[in-house]
Parts: sequence; C-alpha cells; structure tokens
Amino acid sequence: MKHFWLKYWEKLVGLLKQGLTPPEMLLATLLGLLLTIFPVPGVTSLLIVGAGLRLSTNIPIMIAVSYIATPLQFWAMMPFIHLGEKIMGVRHTLLTVEAIKTAFDASFFSAAKDLSLEVICGISGWAVFSIPLALVFFVIFRFQEMKKLFFKSFIAVFSMVVFQNCMNQNAPEKTMAAATFAAAKLAPVAAENYWYQGKAEISTFDVQQARYGENRTAEQVNVFVTEDFSAKKQVKLDDAPAAGTDRVPVLKLNAIRRFTTGIYDYSLMFSVFSPNQTPTSRALKTTWTVQDWCGQVFEQTNLQPDGGYRLRQFSYFEKEGDTDQSFKPELLEDEIWTALRIDPARFSKMDAVNVLPSTLYFRFQHKPFKTEKASILIEKGQTESTLRLAYADIARKLDIRFETAAPHRILGWEETDGGKTTSKGVLKKTILTDYWARHDNASEPLRDSISLHFFQ
Repeated sequence: MKHFWLKYWEKLVGLLKQGLTPPEMLLATLLGLLLTIFPVPGVTSLLIVGAGLRLSTNIPIMIAVSYIATPLQFWAMMPFIHLGEKIMGVRHTLLTVEAIKTAFDASFFSAAKDLSLEVICGISGWAVFSIPLALVFFVIFRFQEMKKLFFKSFIAVFSMVVFQNCMNQNAPEKTMAAATFAAAKLAPVAAENYWYQGKAEISTFDVQQARYGENRTAEQVNVFVTEDFSAKKQVKLDDAPAAGTDRVPVLKLNAIRRFTTGIYDYSLMFSVFSPNQTPTSRALKTTWTVQDWCGQVFEQTNLQPDGGYRLRQFSYFEKEGDTDQSFKPELLEDEIWTALRIDPARFSKMDAVNVLPSTLYFRFQHKPFKTEKASILIEKGQTESTLRLAYADIARKLDIRFETAAPHRILGWEETDGGKTTSKGVLKKTILTDYWARHDNASEPLRDSISLHFFQ
C-alpha cells in the first residue's frame, strides 16, 4: 500500500518539477497566455492541465500565468468575436446584457442560437490567432540551441521595450493602438467644459426597429458636438468671428440608424440644432432623411420669428408629395434629445403641452403632420434617470434613459405606438474624438473601438 501511494506521489512531484529550465519556463508562460485568452470563460484550467500533460510543460507556472492574465481573456473576447465574424461572414448583435435580455424576451431558441454563434465566432477568431503562434513555439522549442537563442532574444527584446517605454512616457505622440484604447474610455471632464474640448461625443447603440410588422436588428450612431450657427440662415457658419450677433453656439445631434428589411436597406438620419447657452431655448432647426431602395424622403423644420415652425417635406410618395406647412407647437419631440443634454430639469413635469411628434413617426405611420397634447416628466434616480413622454390622444410613448449627472449621456430609449414597441436602443460604446480630423485609412481601427457593424 505504501508503495502504491509513493508511486503517485512521485508522479505528482514529477509534474511539478518538469519544465523548469529557463526556456521551458518561458514556453509554459507563453502557452499559458495563449490558453488564458481562449474566449470561453470557465474552461481555461482544463485546457492548461490537458496541454501540460500532453506537452510536458510546467502546469503550476501555466496556471499562475492564467490567474494573473485573466483580465486579458475579457479584453480579447470582443476582438476574437469580430475576427470570427469576418471569417464566417456573419453579423453580431448580442454583445450587451440588454441586447441578450431583449433577444430572450423575443424568442428563447433564437437567442440561444445567436449566442451559440457568438461563441463559435470567438473560438474561430482565437484559433486563427493562436494556433499559428503555438506552432511557431513548438518549432522553436523543439531544438535545444533554438531554445537558448529564442530565450536570449526574448529577454533582449523585452528589455528594449521596457527601456523605450520609459524614455517615451512623456512623449506626446501615441501609437494607433494606444489611441484606440484611450478612445474607448471617457476621461473625467468638468461638466461646464464637456462640450468645449474641441471633440464630439460619439455613441453607438444596438437597436430593435419595427418595420412592416416585424422586428429588425439595427444600429445607431449618435454624434453630439457644438458648433457656431447662423441664427438668420440657420446653417453652420463658415466664418464665425465675422458673423457678429448672427452667431449662435448650438449643440448639434446627428443620429444615423441603419437596418435591413429582407433584401434591401434602410438608412435614417435626423439632425437637431439647439442653442446651448440658454436652457429653455427652442431648437433652431431639425432635419430628417429616410432612404431605402424605393427612394428617399427629406423633411426639415425651421424656427420662425413668430415662434412657430415651418415644415417642408420632399417625398417620392404621391400622397406625401412636396409640402410646405406651418405649425406652432410648444415643443418638437425631436428637440428633446438635445434639450435633455443641456438641462433635463426643463422637463421635470410638463402637462398638456402642445407637441409636434417625431417626423419619423409621421413618415412610418403615413399620417399627416399634426400637433398633439402630451405630458412629460422625469423619473430621477441616483445615477440613471428616465424622461417619459406620453401623448393624450394618440397611443404613442417615448422613454429616454440618461445619466443623472451632467452631461446626461443617453443610455437608451424605447418608443411605443399602439402598445407595441417600434424602436428600442441600448448604449454600446461612447468615445470623445475629433472625428473630422480622422478621415485617413490609419484611423479605421477607431471604428472597432465603438463596435460598428452595420456601417462597414
């Protein structure tokens, strides 16, 4: 019996002692890293033990590396999924908790199928990245002299990288990778300075869009930025200093939404221009464009001297045609998006307000333009608040979730018509960047940092 336990004790000691030369320890470290970033949480230890037994590498070192490098697994998961997406030629949407929840609410089996596809794409991306590296390691460490050479080269290169980073830690230049990583995070900025950094706030959203009686997977990009506007012409000024009193600083929103209906595409865009120095100011201008394979529709509202709005529509539909109308609402539904970012307290509680619903509502419902009575209130939370807009005589509601603290970042929304959800958006990523200066090919990786898919 003693001999039996001694035999297994010796095997255990052998496993702990194997692969303790410097090159073998390096091999264990590198393989541990490759297995740690496998994009399926919970199986790393099994993979490491299996690889250690098969390749006679030091298992304790690999496990220690995996614990230290665990954050890399979550950091690398999305890039591997996107790489697998390109390899398999598919498109992903279930990349946030809210999107997954919404998908399961709609269909359990469909959501489970989509999640399985995400996992398969992640594994495919990992395999394309890791297997060639593993083969290189195997060839290098197969021969003793190559082991020594590789080990010495690794130490030399590592030392040079550390030295170079120390020398450049105060340098203003950034590599593209560093810039991309930095762009994915919002640095703390004083609320009063947020809109005046010479950058735009760009946010991406996963969207469920109803069209033709079915829900469609969509994506939206919101671009908030300040600029100088002409109060008279209601266009962006070319020479702001020379404009004098005609210059009005505005907060502009460009929101672009894209989705497919069967074989063909939809592209929606609306813009809002709101003076940002007076919280109660009305929007100077809004525009909407709707484009699909059938044709396009353009709508524009302009604030008039009497406080009303001129609304013009240009459409390829005969009944809608080219129209020019005037309305005098107390509020445009479309201007809520910018006014909320400037000062949500404006909407604390508003009853029986005369509102012109979103022009997209009229477009998709094929109804004539008309103002409607509505109520608005803010449900304020410690970190997240919700604006609720409800109309009195039409079955339309709009809820917008936003951060309670300034600058009141939009977190998502849901609009319902006739008791059914017509669109629902959930925030994915937000960055601050001077996008107008990033139009070269080298800046394309920034698109990945905000998880753009429909806009490829």
